[in-house]
Amino acid sequence: PLRTIGLNSKNGIAVLDEERKILFINAVFEEITGVRNDSSEGQPLTAVSRDQAFSSLVGDLCERAAPGTEGASEEFDFQGIIFQVQVVSFGTFGDPKCFLFNLVRKEE
Repeated sequence: PLRTIGLNSKNGIAVLDEERKILFINAVFEEITGVRNDSSEGQPLTAVSRDQAFSSLVGDLCERAAPGTEGASEEFDFQGIIFQVQVVSFGTFGDPKCFLFNLVRKEE
């Protein structure tokens, strides 16, 4: 179901497993971040990101986005364009099973 949402979304969507390894990235996420699904699936998102600041943000947001909460979000600048990076996790409190990233371009 998350893959279907990602394929049909106009936002950048990534799904990570409990170890923060990439399960799915849509084309919009690829375009925004430069991370490619075909070469990074199964790899930690923090390891394949070319931007060290984004890698740090991914780790921080995953720590803050506990299952059963509204998740966590921060603004991030991708090549001069500001996006709201939103993360929610699924699982039981204290035991996330997956993370859903949603990159939403901020309106000027």
